[in-house]
Formats: sequence, structure tokens, C-alpha cells
Amino acid sequence: MKTIEFNRLALSIGVVTIAALAKDKTPSGTIQKVELLGHAGALEFTQDSEGLKVKMPADKPGDYAVALRITGSGLMSNPSKYTVGNRP
Repeated sequence: MKTIEFNRLALSIGVVTIAALAKDKTPSGTIQKVELLGHAGALEFTQDSEGLKVKMPADKPGDYAVALRITGSGLMSNPSKYTVGNRP
């Protein structure tokens, strides 16, 4: 099992898409859980040909940068190669 963390400068409202985690780009990878650090509980997510789509909560855990923790198997170990769509 591998954990990847994505840091963001601001919390997006709605759905955040991480294109690099699209099903066709991670054929052997399986995402099991997505968390927002500082927020209680796992987040709703789907993974399709466009990317990993994470539904962000309405309440933000802080006023500064936030981070997503993505847990699964077969995920790439260098998160700097991932890009996040829907940046504010």
C-alpha cells in the first residue's frame, strides 16, 4: 500500500480533478481512500479516464494550504510528477 500527498495553496469548492491519476495512466494502481488532512473522514471520489475526481467538503480545515492524502496500491512513488486540475 502506498500513500501520496498533494499540497494545495487553497481549498477548492466542488470537485477537484487530478488528471495524472486517470484510470488509463495508472492501469495497475487502485485508489482505496482519499482524505483531506485536518478534515474528519474520507472524501467521496471516483476515478475515470479524465482523472481522480475528489468531492471537496464545504467546510475547510484551515485558512492556508491544504493537503489530500491518497491511499492505494500500485501508485507512482513520485507525486511531483502528478498535476492537479481545477486550481483556484
